[in-house]
Amino acid sequence: MSNATLVLPVKPLVETVLQHGILMPFIAYSAFQLVAYVLLTTFVFPRTFASDKARSWLLSALVSVTSATLSVPFSVAMLRGVVTGTARTTDPASFALSDTPESQRLGGIFSAFLVMDLVVGTFSYPKQVQLVTGWVHHFVYLALMLDFMRHQICPAMCPMALMEIPTFLLAIGNINKRWRTEVPFAVSFFLTRIVFHLALVYSLYVAIPGYHFWIVLAAPFPMHVFWLRGWFVRRAKMYRKARLEAAAAAAAGSSSGSTAPSGVSTAARDAAGDLRQR
Repeated sequence: MSNATLVLPVKPLVETVLQHGILMPFIAYSAFQLVAYVLLTTFVFPRTFASDKARSWLLSALVSVTSATLSVPFSVAMLRGVVTGTARTTDPASFALSDTPESQRLGGIFSAFLVMDLVVGTFSYPKQVQLVTGWVHHFVYLALMLDFMRHQICPAMCPMALMEIPTFLLAIGNINKRWRTEVPFAVSFFLTRIVFHLALVYSLYVAIPGYHFWIVLAAPFPMHVFWLRGWFVRRAKMYRKARLEAAAAAAAGSSSGSTAPSGVSTAARDAAGDLRQR
């Protein structure tokens, strides 16, 4: 059977949701999230999660490291297909499109996060659950995942989870400012949400022609480019500001003919150190 004549079966929505391979991971990971949230925010690290902002990123941190790890085999298979050209195979089965217990498990886990983040957020950090980035984003992604599940091609969706690596770095940085990693975040964002994202869209385009899945996955790409551009613009502004502060501190010190006041010298040292780090 050629890719051109490939017809994907479609399950009813209720039957899809009630599949054992999806429903059980959904229930189990929902329970895990609740237990982990209560333990970490109330008993283990109450000071770290004292603010609504820190608490709002906990579930994201947990699911990003979980889903990214589980997605590695699917991501490797997808990249191998792109590099070797087997993504164009006339045998769809060789591209591993059919559902597997592992792919359904990952789908159930990420679906549980999308639902529980809204449920927990409504009661614990309601001001952090925004309309667009919270409700709209989560429901759109939940609908997307259900579409893949109904067509029984979860393995084609699973590589998306690798793009959660920068989400983990962003999450821990918002939980604790000392854990922020600007450059590693930008590098991981570029590799996963730009380079890897393009490879994933291409693989679905050549593997399932005639279907909308590659278009749906391509839709967030402009937003990813916009976000990365914003990061570079912000870093450039910080760099210029540090240079101006360092120059001003040096000028103040030379004009006085003596050691600059402690406040100025401290600012100069901080600016110079910031420049070295960049």
